[in-house]
Amino acid sequence: MQAKKINLVAADMGYGHQRAAYPLMGLSNGEIISINDYKGISDWEKEYWAKSLESYERFSRFKKIPILGKMVFAMMDAFQKIEPLYPFRDLSKTTTQQKFFFKMVKKGIGRQLIEQLNATGLPFVTTFFVAAYIAEYNN
Repeated sequence: MQAKKINLVAADMGYGHQRAAYPLMGLSNGEIISINDYKGISDWEKEYWAKSLESYERFSRFKKIPILGKMVFAMMDAFQKIEPLYPFRDLSKTTTQQKFFFKMVKKGIGRQLIEQLNATGLPFVTTFFVAAYIAEYNN
């Protein structure tokens, strides 16, 4: 087996992050590091991710309720919206979504994982935007 060339990080939250990471597994020596369930994760962090998944799943199930469900899901979907790259324009303004997640990043979510990964000296590759926020904030 070849040497591990990257730290491949994804979320195991049913959003398809694992599926997106799969083609890169050869570079990670077959390992996908789960940001919401890694070795050494603190209890408060694990609880945060579990509650996040629970909330998302609740909204997803609520979508089946006629009229109201679609409206509520559309609001959640708008919160998660990623603006298209084209046409080129200034996208540097912080979004509501970023503000929300940066509060958690500043509280320390994921810091322990990034410290572990930094010690390996390998490049960080992720399929999950929150993991990228965490990595950036924690150098």
